[in-house]
Amino acid sequence: MRCPFCKNANTQVLDSRPVGGGDQVRRRRQCLNPNCEQKRFTTYERPKLKLPDVDKKGQAVLQAFDTEKLIWSIEMALRNRPVSPDTVEEMVQNVCDRARSYAGKSIPSRTLGRWVIDELRERDQIACILYASVFEEITTIEQWRQLLEREANALPESARRKQMDLLSGGEAPDDRSP
Repeated sequence: MRCPFCKNANTQVLDSRPVGGGDQVRRRRQCLNPNCEQKRFTTYERPKLKLPDVDKKGQAVLQAFDTEKLIWSIEMALRNRPVSPDTVEEMVQNVCDRARSYAGKSIPSRTLGRWVIDELRERDQIACILYASVFEEITTIEQWRQLLEREANALPESARRKQMDLLSGGEAPDDRSP
């Protein structure tokens, strides 16, 4: 590893430790050039695993899996929603993990979109519907109604009861009560 300050190729690892749940390694390094003014710096190492290509609908050529595009699409669905950046990172990691374990050599874009919808559904129902409406190219009110019904039916029973209480004018149940 070259020193980022003086570009000397001679550096020494002083300390290594796992970070990020063991997914990466933090290394504290020291430049061995006696004239280097900075001397010490930190590097992070993470395995670069190949993700399968994406088979886009209506296109003859496969596209490389683009993690930045995945992040952008999730962030667009979550724009102005109360979801933390850590949650976005977790969702992206979950979709990437599923992609790595996918049996085929390429993933249909429809499959990727379904995985994103699954991740969003667990965290923010409105963002899930927003993403699904773009993903499924919703253009009519009837299609919107069908999407809303499908997503409402996909909710766990506890979330469905909470919504019904809100719709009927009652208060949402207090999660802290026994």
